[in-house]
Amino acid sequence: MGETCELLLTYAAKRVTLSSAVLVLELATSTSTSAEQPPAARVALKGEMVSSVLLVDPMEVDFGWVDLGQTIEPREITLTNQSRTGTRVLIPEVTRPELFTVEALEPGKELPPGGTTRLRVTFHPSAAGDSTGELQLRLQGDNATDVTVGLRGQVRAFGGEGGGSYGCGATGGGHLAGAWLLLMALGLRYRSRRG
Repeated sequence: MGETCELLLTYAAKRVTLSSAVLVLELATSTSTSAEQPPAARVALKGEMVSSVLLVDPMEVDFGWVDLGQTIEPREITLTNQSRTGTRVLIPEVTRPELFTVEALEPGKELPPGGTTRLRVTFHPSAAGDSTGELQLRLQGDNATDVTVGLRGQVRAFGGEGGGSYGCGATGGGHLAGAWLLLMALGLRYRSRRG
């Protein structure tokens, strides 16, 4: 009772990116039953492996919740050369090109030491759901990816073809939306009768 223990955690990323995980801690006792066990503790773990050559801001592009069919504002990424020599960023690779496109705002620009350039990321989903991808950046002369940027967007769909149904979020919810609209209509009708 009242004893403490220490855990030593090590972060060893194999590439330049943001990482996250959840550490679950459970107390195991020989005398208590499963119903008497205290709840498990969950600890969120996050780490960021940075490049000594290329600084990327931000390391993750999250478009948040968007409505299917709406115009989505592009996001920009700034790249800074932290090396002592000039270099170029090669045409980036995107793991989900049908969802995310990347455009160099200054294509072919040589980055002197401390120099910056920008990329524009556009999200164009075609269906509701959670969309993820990765942007892999590589410097000229390198054979391996130098930096990986996470891409994400969550798409919700409202309505359907012909206006026959209502969808809410990525998992549906049309019955709830229809019931809500019915209650609103009945409430307005009741108020008009009283008035």
